[in-house]
Amino acid sequence: MVQAVIAQAKQIEQKYKVPVSVIAEVKTSPMPWTTTGFGATIFIIVPMGDNHTLLQKIRKDPDFVYSPVSEMWSAEELVKLTRANPRVIRNNIGGMGFIPPFFFHREVYGGFAKKFRQQYSTAFGAELETEVRARFERSGIKSRKELGRLVAWAKGAEQSEKKLFGKEEQRQTFKWLKSTAEQVVKEEINTIVVLDRSARYLALPLKKVIQRGYKKPVQVFFIDPGMYRDVLNSTETNMIKLRQQLQKEHPRLVKAIRGGRLLIVDDLIYSGKTLEMTQELLKGFGPKRILQTALFPRYEWKDVSWREQKKYSTQTNFKRLIAERAQLTPEKRKEIHNMRKGIGILADNVVTKIRNKQSRR
Repeated sequence: MVQAVIAQAKQIEQKYKVPVSVIAEVKTSPMPWTTTGFGATIFIIVPMGDNHTLLQKIRKDPDFVYSPVSEMWSAEELVKLTRANPRVIRNNIGGMGFIPPFFFHREVYGGFAKKFRQQYSTAFGAELETEVRARFERSGIKSRKELGRLVAWAKGAEQSEKKLFGKEEQRQTFKWLKSTAEQVVKEEINTIVVLDRSARYLALPLKKVIQRGYKKPVQVFFIDPGMYRDVLNSTETNMIKLRQQLQKEHPRLVKAIRGGRLLIVDDLIYSGKTLEMTQELLKGFGPKRILQTALFPRYEWKDVSWREQKKYSTQTNFKRLIAERAQLTPEKRKEIHNMRKGIGILADNVVTKIRNKQSRR
């Protein structure tokens, strides 16, 4: 995504003859700064007297209407402004400010950040050092030693994110498979409906644990919530249309729902809206009971590897309620195979633990 932002920045630079700087988020930075959802922001470097004219023009340009564009004044003007009003160092300017991104995050295109840091540090060295220390203290960091530990921990977390299926993920996955299988057996669930995103990767291992560990038959189906989450609202008229569509596209699922006991598996609960609409959709087919669960949440600021959507997502067809498989390169296919193999081994371990427990009774 960052590369796409850089490409947009180059187009802006060429079309409007304005220097740009693209700042990307750095996970190991101890200073928090939120960019757009793109993970990077395009700053156009304009004079103070421009009065946002160029910024508004670019934002209205059809080629850049969805680009994460903000503006920044020249380094010379920022130094001049700060000398006239020293409180700027503390309060920043504008909605995004300028000290955190240009001092603590990575410039992936352009040369403004380096120039800004040099000129601003030269002009306000002592004051800037005081303000940076104060910012860290406001964030709960009271010493350089503590700051060093935080940065080292963040770097370690970043490195662990690059590994597929680390030890902590294994522990969490084992626990989720075991507890969810127990819930299915206890509640006499006979059908599992998986919201077809990254939850897909634990659905079949869960089925293995239930069938081999408890010798209980269970059906697993996948549906894609993208269509009704993003396109339709929850009016009864729309729900009727969706039920008719589901009946046509997935008759075996509808047959399993009628009078059945369901468990809906989501990948991660945010607002709960997706689960709410899914339950509303399936209720129309008269199930006996509907329960829900979610894969385990983030831990230690990190996400589980199969939620890295760029690597493991399915490709959604918004004309259907059943998602298509993604077109994968051989490298991605190998990564997914290895990850699924690791989860499969964990599922086997859960089955062994369940059988051992049953044999001791």
